[in-house]
Amino acid sequence: AHIYAYAPHIEITLTSNAFFLAKYAQSLKNAGLSRINISLDSLKAERIKVISQRDGLEQIFKGIFAAKECGLGIKLNMVPLKGINDDEIIDMLHFAYTHGFGIRFIEFMENIHAKDGLKGLRNAEILQIINAHYLTQVEKSDCFGPAKLYSITAKSFAPHQEKPFIFGIISPHEDDFCSTCNRIRLTSDGVICPCLYYQESISLKDAILKGDKAQMRELLRLAIKNKPEKNQWESEMSKERHSTRAFYYTGG
Repeated sequence: AHIYAYAPHIEITLTSNAFFLAKYAQSLKNAGLSRINISLDSLKAERIKVISQRDGLEQIFKGIFAAKECGLGIKLNMVPLKGINDDEIIDMLHFAYTHGFGIRFIEFMENIHAKDGLKGLRNAEILQIINAHYLTQVEKSDCFGPAKLYSITAKSFAPHQEKPFIFGIISPHEDDFCSTCNRIRLTSDGVICPCLYYQESISLKDAILKGDKAQMRELLRLAIKNKPEKNQWESEMSKERHSTRAFYYTGG
């Protein structure tokens, strides 16, 4: 379906690991996709193989640059992990800046599907690494979203540039994170997930297959109504309400 024929004012984005993106980038652009968020945790093939359990960096790069070539906006997502890829934060900044991509550093989110022993970096630790190389400042934003935005004077990267380079850090462990979250996610099998860390979800699959727009709208309203006010990361809530979905299923 061509989304712009129905709602040209709505920005449609997709989260992908980019492994098959080279094949589908142009079709996605033609269908009305505006931007794609790509999970990229390392620029080194051997580390991608360890993290994703697939030797796919070359294929991922093909997907990223195919998306760029057809005009899709690109934002990279990196989860810095202690002792695994935390020494690549600056390299990832440079890679994003060089190719005109956005970048978000995401605090590691605990999940029952995650490998035991993994330790992520928090917001302050990520900033400390970046500030050892560049002076950063907080950017004020009028739009809601999960990321806190920071800027680096562009001349720090390239002397001929005048505009600052903006990057973001997503910090779900911080108390004010949920107050600016405006995200709901639609999975590839038609399920709306109002929150990554809650099991509650609404299936639109039958309504989509029937083309029942009224039911789709009603279910969408219900999903938004059910969106929790705040995640309960540190609480002792009953396990039934915590999400048992793997984050790679839901998407970032």
